[in-house]
Amino acid sequence: MSGPGWSTESVNPTDGGHWRVLVVDDDQGMRETLSDILAAQSLAVVAAATAAAAERIAREEPIALAIVDQRLPDALGTDLADRLKQHDPDLPVLLLTGYASAEIAMAAVGKAEDFLVKPVHPEHVLSSVNNALDRRWLRMRNAELVSQLQQANAVLADNVRRRQNELTTLIAMTTAVSASSRLPIVLDAAVDVLGHMSGTTVAAVYLRNDDDRLALSAVRADEWRPPSSLPTFSERVKRATIDGRECSLAAFAADGVMIGALLLERNEQEADAFLVALAAQVAVGVENARRSERERATVERMAELNRMKSSFLANVSHELRTPLTAVIGFARTLQGRGTNLSDDERARLLDRIETQARRLHRLVEDLLDEAHLDRGAMRVSNAPVRVAEVVERVVSSLPDNLHRIAVALPPAAPIVIADADRLEQVLGNLVDNARKYSPTGSLITIGGTSTDRGFELTVVDEGRGIDEGFLPHLFEPFTQADIGDTRRDHGVGLGLAICRGLVEAMGGVIEAGNEPGGGSRFTVVLRSVVPAPAAPADDQIDERAAAVTPDAGRR
Repeated sequence: MSGPGWSTESVNPTDGGHWRVLVVDDDQGMRETLSDILAAQSLAVVAAATAAAAERIAREEPIALAIVDQRLPDALGTDLADRLKQHDPDLPVLLLTGYASAEIAMAAVGKAEDFLVKPVHPEHVLSSVNNALDRRWLRMRNAELVSQLQQANAVLADNVRRRQNELTTLIAMTTAVSASSRLPIVLDAAVDVLGHMSGTTVAAVYLRNDDDRLALSAVRADEWRPPSSLPTFSERVKRATIDGRECSLAAFAADGVMIGALLLERNEQEADAFLVALAAQVAVGVENARRSERERATVERMAELNRMKSSFLANVSHELRTPLTAVIGFARTLQGRGTNLSDDERARLLDRIETQARRLHRLVEDLLDEAHLDRGAMRVSNAPVRVAEVVERVVSSLPDNLHRIAVALPPAAPIVIADADRLEQVLGNLVDNARKYSPTGSLITIGGTSTDRGFELTVVDEGRGIDEGFLPHLFEPFTQADIGDTRRDHGVGLGLAICRGLVEAMGGVIEAGNEPGGGSRFTVVLRSVVPAPAAPADDQIDERAAAVTPDAGRR
């Protein structure tokens, strides 16, 4: 990691006391203001009034982040940021300016990570600083992991080179057994190398089976074929007469447990150490292949988790910031101009505040639901539920423009065993999701039918469908399909994950797929069904069409 004195052992994004922030501004009041703001986060601050002083500080002590004023007495902030990054390429720089312009933004490309516009707001400063420090720590941690992996690979390569120098006769075996991670190929390559050794007439590899015997797994032989099964033995090397032929057996093990043996029939006796080395190479080849596969899977999983975490933080930050900004703005308008506003204007502002507050509430509830699902702590209260009534509540709660909603339930929709509120939440999420991914004026159909699996409640839209490559990840948390537009309310990718968790908690399953003519279909299968009542009129919801706005849905 570039930069003097920094390592993930000495710093931690949750422990601000180890981070040192450089504040560069010729205004003493601004330096003191920023210092006070950062002190609230237990961040150590070192201040400078000029670019020259800032460069000297950066050379003499480790700096985790720099906040640089654009107009300094001896340099522009963008030029100072460039010089600081020459000393520490990974140093995040926040540019402090009285106003943001296109020229400053273009000059800051590749030099500054974010802008702070005067007068600064403490929450904006702390948010930008914490985000930058988190990214720096993650880069540092990644660099250390890469370095450790490189060191481990270097040690492994050095050991291989030394072993090759010490055991030059095993080069062919080493190459053969390390060429693949598939066990049959490794064993076949091993007997091929053994069979081509001078003086060898028969070569075979046995693997230990569940019956505690050695089963023939690979063989090279011209005249005599070894038996298909042999008893296990405790010696590392054993001489034995098998079918009247003098053979040598060498055991190989993993974690101290015998997993197989080599069998050789040779015209000349070989040293026991050589047989042990041959057997060890087979074991090493197999274990290295398995270990490599586990390590690759671990690295891929860690990378995916890191990507999901980054995406989650970015989405949650955006989703929280947007309604919070609106609520604060409308509240300040009421506070500053409340006496000058008409009743209609005041009611309109209060309505907008309530709308944004409900959006925040929905996001928080989604996060809490996902946390409960992740811990396995989600609880549902299953009871008899009339499907038609749940559909009616969902449809009646929808706004009224841009989309058409059609309900197509059977004349006698059954009663199912489920949690009515949670089923309404699931259906509402699926309808919102369909609205998000469907063109204006298209039809969204809520249907249902009884099958041998139970009652299948469906939501079908006329959108572009689900990408086949994304289908396996559709119900994973914090994942969303790319909708290819710039609409603001993308959500955080929890809706469908919560739907799956709730449906499974109610004893059902949820499925997704594409319609043959276009669009997507989501199916909720509720397994516990109570026979339909005798009078279906109370259960039936007539088909209707209603236009609704494209609110937040999640995929």
